[in-house]
Amino acid sequence: MAEVTVTQLAEVVGVPVDRLLTQMGEAGIAGKKEGSKVSEDERQKLLAHLKRSHGEKSQGEPKKITLKRKTTSQLKVAGASGKRPST
Repeated sequence: MAEVTVTQLAEVVGVPVDRLLTQMGEAGIAGKKEGSKVSEDERQKLLAHLKRSHGEKSQGEPKKITLKRKTTSQLKVAGASGKRPST
């Protein structure tokens, strides 16, 4: 997505322009008006701010899942030497 205006970004996101401007100000992106261009870096900064404010960790390691086996068992398989010859 190339540079868009604040108004276009608000339409895409589905929020009112004044709310988006408030969120951008909270994220440290100052000096924006309805017709101002929003760069990719500014959108990423806004996204990181919104994730932090809603409780998500920002760009850390993904969560790790550890699986532990409850039981261990052995299978006994008879080899070719264990068979009786057929007559």
